[in-house]
Amino acid sequence: MLDARTITDKYSVAEYALIYLGGRQPSPTVTPGIRYCVEEVAGYELYKDKNHEVMIFDSEAQAFEFRQILGGVFPVLAFYDQPLPEWDGADEDVPLNVPEFADVEEVMA
Repeated sequence: MLDARTITDKYSVAEYALIYLGGRQPSPTVTPGIRYCVEEVAGYELYKDKNHEVMIFDSEAQAFEFRQILGGVFPVLAFYDQPLPEWDGADEDVPLNVPEFADVEEVMA
């Protein structure tokens, strides 16, 4: 189960996917085993609510909506119940069911 502690642990070792949607809209579908967070660029932390708990979103659409409220420049990260498959960076080897990848510089542009 992806709770705040699990997500914080995965964040600390960079076990997440950076989502860059490019030309498609974020999906409103809730997928079991995947949760989304928005990263604070300046502080290199995950956004927290007023109770200092990590804000966890159930769908891409929810995370991107919050991102837009913040001004649209913050990275959206996907956290998975299972470890991410190994990926060597080649486009043809992008694991199935993993969101699009992009460099932080590309997302920030």
